[in-house]
Amino acid sequence: MYSVIQVKKSAEELLQELERHQIELTKKNDELRRISLALQESNDRYLDLFEFAPTSYLVLDTNGCIQNINLAAAVVLGKPQKQLPMQRFSTFVHPECSDIWQRFFLGLCRHGKTGFCELTLKTEESTSIAVQVNGERKDAHNAPAVIHIALTDMSDRIKAEQLRALIQANLTAKEGADKQAQHLASLKEFQALKDDFEQLDKGMRILVKRGETDRRSVESNIESRMKREVGPFLQKMKKTNLDAKQMRLLHIIESSLAQLFSYSVHSDYAHAAFGLLTPQEMQVALLVRQGLSTKIISSALSVSTETVNVHRKHIRNKLGLKGRASNLQQHLVSLTDQP
Repeated sequence: MYSVIQVKKSAEELLQELERHQIELTKKNDELRRISLALQESNDRYLDLFEFAPTSYLVLDTNGCIQNINLAAAVVLGKPQKQLPMQRFSTFVHPECSDIWQRFFLGLCRHGKTGFCELTLKTEESTSIAVQVNGERKDAHNAPAVIHIALTDMSDRIKAEQLRALIQANLTAKEGADKQAQHLASLKEFQALKDDFEQLDKGMRILVKRGETDRRSVESNIESRMKREVGPFLQKMKKTNLDAKQMRLLHIIESSLAQLFSYSVHSDYAHAAFGLLTPQEMQVALLVRQGLSTKIISSALSVSTETVNVHRKHIRNKLGLKGRASNLQQHLVSLTDQP
């Protein structure tokens, strides 16, 4: 009795185990069916994308034969899509581009790197089309390697480049003509400006000459008035009881006045040279020209000898005297002798 119960219990456990396995198998089968459907849908979407893509796509084997091709690529090659598989792509390459295609295709097969080249393809209608070819080798497990090719029509781009070149040539020609016209106009304007300048130059020369004459006349009148009005006072001062320092100052005043009129009336060069000096430098220059020493000049102007030396240095620099070899007094004396 005990063994029968035991056998019955074992059979029930075995039945339950089989039911559990059946449920697991059913679940796995449903999952596999779902995955299969998803794969089928994904494959269909891929085929639709490949088949109806606006870009021309081809798949070649390592011998250069077409394995798969979409509608856009069939239109470029000018043949029905169903007739193209297993045909060599090289039969559609223009003979002039044959070497370019062979080197490009062998490079993809051997090295597997992506690349591109430009080819001219011939079609069934004996027409040609310029395309850019982009390629890449694809390796797969348990399957031979294939070459993915994408074709891009360059006809519109070539036409655009030709049109751009034509427009550029026209613009260059127009710019050349415009420049030539501008050059001729510039020559005429230059000649007119030259004539105006010559007339203006003549007028300026006349005005300068008149101004110089008027200046000399004014300076001569001033000198005459100074001699007539100031000269007598200086003579009277000489007859008074002046000490040595006062007499020296009076002599300096008289000599300075004489030098000033000598510069202004007799020498334009001196007038221009002294125009560079400050009033203090002008005083020092007049006293230096008289041959007075630095000590006497400092006493006459009530400044230090260092200040006089600084003024002498500035005067030499402004008059263009370089080095100690150039004597300042001699140069100042020579200014009135300049034309």
